[in-house]
Amino acid sequence: MISNGKYILFTFCCLLLTSLASAQQKKLDSLKDEVIKEFNPTITDAVKINDNPGYADTTTRIPAQLYSISPKPMPTVFDVIPIKPARMQGEPLTQLYNAFVKLGIGNAGFENPGLFNNAVLNGELFYNSLRSKDYTWGTHYNFLNSPSEIPGYGNSSYSDNDFNLYGKRFYSTETLSANLDISRNVMHYYGYDMIPATLSEEQIRQRFLYISPALRFCSHYKDSTRFNYDGGFKYYNLQDLWKVNENSFKADVNMQGYYEKQLITGYASVDYYNTRNSVDTVTHTIVHVFPSIAFKTEKWKLNIGVDVVCDFSQVTTPNYYPTINFNYNVIGNMLIPYAGVDGGYDVNSYKSLSDVNPFISQSAVLMNSDRHEGYLGLRGTVDSKTSYNIKATYSIIDNMPFFVQDTSGTALQKQLNKFALVYDNVTYLNLHGEIGYQETEKLLLLGKLDYNHYQMSNELRPWYKPEVEVTLSAHYNLRDKFVIKGDLFFLGKQLAKTYVINDQAVPKVEIVPKELNGVTDVNLGLEYKYRKLMSFFLNFNNIAGFRYQRWNNYPTQGFFFMAGTAITF
Repeated sequence: MISNGKYILFTFCCLLLTSLASAQQKKLDSLKDEVIKEFNPTITDAVKINDNPGYADTTTRIPAQLYSISPKPMPTVFDVIPIKPARMQGEPLTQLYNAFVKLGIGNAGFENPGLFNNAVLNGELFYNSLRSKDYTWGTHYNFLNSPSEIPGYGNSSYSDNDFNLYGKRFYSTETLSANLDISRNVMHYYGYDMIPATLSEEQIRQRFLYISPALRFCSHYKDSTRFNYDGGFKYYNLQDLWKVNENSFKADVNMQGYYEKQLITGYASVDYYNTRNSVDTVTHTIVHVFPSIAFKTEKWKLNIGVDVVCDFSQVTTPNYYPTINFNYNVIGNMLIPYAGVDGGYDVNSYKSLSDVNPFISQSAVLMNSDRHEGYLGLRGTVDSKTSYNIKATYSIIDNMPFFVQDTSGTALQKQLNKFALVYDNVTYLNLHGEIGYQETEKLLLLGKLDYNHYQMSNELRPWYKPEVEVTLSAHYNLRDKFVIKGDLFFLGKQLAKTYVINDQAVPKVEIVPKELNGVTDVNLGLEYKYRKLMSFFLNFNNIAGFRYQRWNNYPTQGFFFMAGTAITF
């Protein structure tokens, strides 16, 4: 059953709907429809949407670009402004000075009272041209005078004077040089006993006068394909107070250049010697021809050659001296073994022998020596400051000269105690070692050691040939203000050939080797640089004061010192 309220609401809704329907019908009736043709209903074809599922590709593809350039010149105008060329700033040239003078005075021996009773004088002069691209020339003079005498012996004073004049003329690819050497040396044959005999100055005085001009001309091409040459001549004349006159003339030329990678060297010379004394004249004409070739790599070097020598005063058959030298750099200049063979024809002239022993007899017989040798060594560096060299040499020498006391001539000549020469065929072994240390220009140390062994054919001993020779040298520069120099020289014992007459029923002269004590000589030099161009020096020679005998009956003068100054201007 429907309640009254609901019934009333339902009746109201029905009346409202009926009213709305009536109003809509009246509106439709008011519209007029005009029909043109009969209605024909149609249905439009459906359009299918063809959309397939897919994925988005994020890869970017760059399309190939095809293009061309059509160049068109653009006219430009550029004015070049000159720029001043750059120059390297080099170190300033060292200032040169024309002259250097050194003067000294000293005392030899302690026998006579007074500081300079036996004054030793020494002077030295250099004078040179200044820097030039065209030429250079200069001169040098040195003198040393010692009036000292040795008690119990003859006059032992001496004086040495040496003069040298030299010059060079520079060309674009050649150099011409000239030299003139003059020396005058005075000494005395003081090796005699003054008690039984006193000899006059004229009887014991000796003077050597030496004059030698020389001329050379050499090239210095920078092109390695061209051969460089060096040639010239040298002449000397030597005279003494005992009627010895020696003349020598030597002309030589040396050429070298590269053929591919090999260094070719050729040497040739002609030596002429003429020695005259009061009893004989000796002449030698010696020709040398010495070709060689060198092969070289980064590690090793080989040099092969042969020296062909002919002494036309002896025979016309030449002598051959093969030369082979090989060295191998094992470790960067630290270890370099080397070996080779060598030889030569050694001229024993009056000049060369008197330089060794000035007490040589004027009637000494002159003969040349024939030498063949082989050697083996090792050299290198320990570090940037230390170097060394060790070498063993075995030689076969024919006509090797030895000094012996001259027993020929008058009794007066025997008292002068001059030295003659004897020759012998020997085999000779030399062991040599040296080591050096240098720290820039501050410190320099050098040591040398030689051991000599001779095997004689005829002579009893190797006269005046020491078995051991030692040299030690030091040079120390303290802040360019003080310079200290030191030298030590040692010669082992030597044997002199002496003669005695035995007291048998039939007297006979016997040879008795006389042993001479070893030579030890220590020298010390001090220099103080007061100014850049002025210094003072003090030298001490033979500090121990030993009167050793280098030659039998000829003791040295012993200790002496010298003080002086040196000036540059």
